[in-house]
Amino acid sequence: MIIMKELTQHPLTYTFDIFSNRDDVQVFVTTRQGGESQGHLATCNIGLSEQEPTATTISNRQRLCTALNIDFEKMTFQNQVHSDRITLVDLSNAGSGNRIKAKAIANSDALITKEKGVTLLALAADCVPIVLFDAQKKVAAAVHAGWRGSVKKIAQKTAQRMIEEHGCNPKDILAGIGPSIGQCCYEVGDEVADEVRQSFASAHELIVPKDGKYMLDLWKANKQQLVEIGLLDSNIEVAQMCTKCHHNLFFSSRYDNGKTGRFGIGITML
Repeated sequence: MIIMKELTQHPLTYTFDIFSNRDDVQVFVTTRQGGESQGHLATCNIGLSEQEPTATTISNRQRLCTALNIDFEKMTFQNQVHSDRITLVDLSNAGSGNRIKAKAIANSDALITKEKGVTLLALAADCVPIVLFDAQKKVAAAVHAGWRGSVKKIAQKTAQRMIEEHGCNPKDILAGIGPSIGQCCYEVGDEVADEVRQSFASAHELIVPKDGKYMLDLWKANKQQLVEIGLLDSNIEVAQMCTKCHHNLFFSSRYDNGKTGRFGIGITML
């Protein structure tokens, strides 16, 4: 069941209900449909890698920009490393990595900007892509949170950085937690379960034992840490779409045994 709202058809993108009728921000989630990629990357991979010609990936990115009416030159990427490092984006580094992977913002898993017209991207293929937006202070963020980032509470730290750097009130921050692997499919071992227990007092709500392993709920883990810092429950929307279950719509590393493309979540202040 798809509860997100369709935004564009070619390429196919979705958005969250809480962002769908706003005129001050555009939030989008890309899919694997409507691009030029071939084979196991078919058809709209937007992650630059050695798996396909760079020109094909760039063309997919440009197709998105055309469909969404955003500026490709200000489409900003980061080389994600499963950290809790956060980068501030302004006009000096906007557009990083849009054509060359090595020129993406290095060693970062969250981007924050106050600049209108700059698009922040977080790429994923099972990890949790998240956007944050303060409509009062006009601050936007895009976050990449795998299990390591979730345990390090990168979403919470990004909201905290928005509060500290830009005076945001957490009650004004809207959050969209995008498609990622769901608890239905995310089996983890003792090592991951132990780290979740150390990081979350409510770990019993996040991990469910199954056949000697555990099923981890990354959606709830990220929502809880945002509520913990003061975001209103009613201002947080979860896509509730498992990337492994919906592998026809989204790239899934688990489904594709690690050899896969990337979809993304993006946010642009208008």
